[in-house]
Amino acid sequence: MKKFLFLIICTLFPIFASAQEPYAILIDNGTALEFRYDDQKSAYRDAMDIGPFTEPIQRGWDNSAEGIYSVVFNESFADCSSITSTAYWFAGLNNLETFIGMEYLNTSNVTSMYMMFYNCMSLASLNLSYFNTQNVTDMTLMFGSCNALTTITAGSDWTTDHVEESGSMFESCFKLVGGNGTTFSQMNTDASYAHIDTEGYPGYFTASSSGDEPYWQELNYMIEYGSEVLVQARESGKVDQWMLEELEMFLERGQEMYKEHTASAEEVRAMTEDLEWRIREVEEAMKGGGEEEPYAVLSEDNTVLTFYYDDQKEARGGMDVGPFEDGGKTSGAGWSDVNEQITTVVFDESFANCTTLTSTAYWFYGCENLTTITDFNNLKTDNVTDINSMFGD
Repeated sequence: MKKFLFLIICTLFPIFASAQEPYAILIDNGTALEFRYDDQKSAYRDAMDIGPFTEPIQRGWDNSAEGIYSVVFNESFADCSSITSTAYWFAGLNNLETFIGMEYLNTSNVTSMYMMFYNCMSLASLNLSYFNTQNVTDMTLMFGSCNALTTITAGSDWTTDHVEESGSMFESCFKLVGGNGTTFSQMNTDASYAHIDTEGYPGYFTASSSGDEPYWQELNYMIEYGSEVLVQARESGKVDQWMLEELEMFLERGQEMYKEHTASAEEVRAMTEDLEWRIREVEEAMKGGGEEEPYAVLSEDNTVLTFYYDDQKEARGGMDVGPFEDGGKTSGAGWSDVNEQITTVVFDESFANCTTLTSTAYWFYGCENLTTITDFNNLKTDNVTDINSMFGD
């Protein structure tokens, strides 16, 4: 009897397996947002729901918005036809530059695209060739404040026939140009211009090329964008030669792949991602070259606090080093929220060049588990006048 019951349970088990569902995860150290549709959501500790949202703060990735540079739609997402709203999905992703696998987003049942791309200030182009908008009723502020956006590509399934709300759909899209040369005007910012630009029928969209799949278009855009970045990087004088050569090499590989046009979709996407990574690396290097300043950086697990003195504060996500009024979370150090987790402090050799410090007050206040300070000799205290509670409880 027990064996029989065991066989029944084993037979029925697949029925009780997790159902397929749409969700999103952050990948590539939080720089990319990936959408998936499968039964593996529980396997990802930080898997996030994808809506419907009624405000941006409801998104699981809202606190990570500034660090997202690309969005990836996994191939599995093509099987998801249950999405009814994409409202706020990418709103406020100021550094978002590219979409990969957009053809896997099924929008046939979506009714709201409210503020979908709002304030995506780094987007230069959008390929919506596979968007089916037959049921969309709300496109309000859909592309609002995308002030770097120059091109929106659409296909035969794009329509605004059922759109009821579209106020400020293209608000502040100053660089947007339609396929026939129609330029943006503040007088035309609703859905009346949300169509392919043709002679006698001005609009802001460009017709998609029937000869190129979206993944080829994505690669072509990345090559064009990367070529511009390479020119800027050479002129800036802030990027190491090996990085310039590496980017140039990948651009040449991408150009050759696009010219031959024989690679598989998987190979093209891999090239696009590799190229994007190297472009981002060069862009980060170009951010350097500012004034040197003291700052501190926490390790990912919040156990190591490192002090630097250079021009890379923004690139490293550095925190100010004071002066601090107290050790509290309001006016104290940026690491005061996690001071009990800090076990090690490191003074980078660059910190030896910092002679402007006048206070180290409350630096390690409440770091009750701090056991090691490395290269303490790199801390120059010649001009320090306040060390109040530096190692206080």
